[in-house]
Amino acid sequence: MTQPVFSVIILAFNQENYISRAIESCLKQDFADYELIIVDDGSTDGTRNIIDEYRAKYKNIFLQAHPENLSSHVARCSGVEAAHGKYILFLDGDDSFCEGAFKTLYDELICKETFDVAEFSYVLDPGNTVVNPDENGLISKRIEYFKNVDSCTTIWNKLYETEFLKKSFAKMKKIYINMADDIYESICIAYYTEKYIQSRICIVKYTVGTGVSTMKHSLEDNRRNCKSISTVLHAINLFCQENDVLDYTAIMDATQKHLISFMLQRIRFHTFPDDACASYMLLIKVFSEENLLPFFRVLYDDALKYRNGSFSFKNFMKNKFGQIKNIIKNKCC
Repeated sequence: MTQPVFSVIILAFNQENYISRAIESCLKQDFADYELIIVDDGSTDGTRNIIDEYRAKYKNIFLQAHPENLSSHVARCSGVEAAHGKYILFLDGDDSFCEGAFKTLYDELICKETFDVAEFSYVLDPGNTVVNPDENGLISKRIEYFKNVDSCTTIWNKLYETEFLKKSFAKMKKIYINMADDIYESICIAYYTEKYIQSRICIVKYTVGTGVSTMKHSLEDNRRNCKSISTVLHAINLFCQENDVLDYTAIMDATQKHLISFMLQRIRFHTFPDDACASYMLLIKVFSEENLLPFFRVLYDDALKYRNGSFSFKNFMKNKFGQIKNIIKNKCC
């Protein structure tokens, strides 16, 4: 069997409304030298039936089926292990590739450069807004980039040399992560990256509005997410210590602040109002007081917002943040 240029790994979990579009965006490419590996992560809807219909028609489509939902991180691990191509591309089941994407990658990157990781642009759909690579990401040691709170940790906007990526994923723990898996993977990959390049070629159409960030969340949803974040922080910390990553505490602090900001946005704007205060209480079990303090303004504003009944939240604000106890006492009680 001749080694294909690309191994395209599509992750799918209960995406019967989108998976056909993702697969078709591969089949319509004007570059045929690829294998398509679809990882069905325990779907309970019609996703698997749709995948099987395509597999029956196309010999270059392969299935990795999980009997139950193991998380997108474990799904990526399965896809990487099964890949035979020279380079790996990831695609979420609700996204799609731009027209001519594979040929563009081959002509503009593979034929011109050698690299471990190549970051490219993507377009938001709907809206057609192009998101280009973060220019701050081009530094001599890629892992140093993650000392930046605003670092981009997207996994699917990059092309990876396969053997390099297999080595990186082999060092990761196969653990259930339903939130922040891309942060864990990005940091581990960055540790092994020797050559990282960027290009403003548009490859992926990212579907806006289908991800978990735009949904309404319950207390139980946020509890599950915080548990996953705690797992990720522990895994990153363990990886950094096992590999003697220099100044890894700066990476841990930046990662915490990045995730605090994300969770605050989720609780403030995408959580059911009756579950908001209890959701804030979850944060003190996951994040350090030192890293929570810079976000006090947001917490304080919501303490006022929920002052007519959220005694536990107000007590949290008073007890955990001694520096501003008097302000809370005067204005929140």
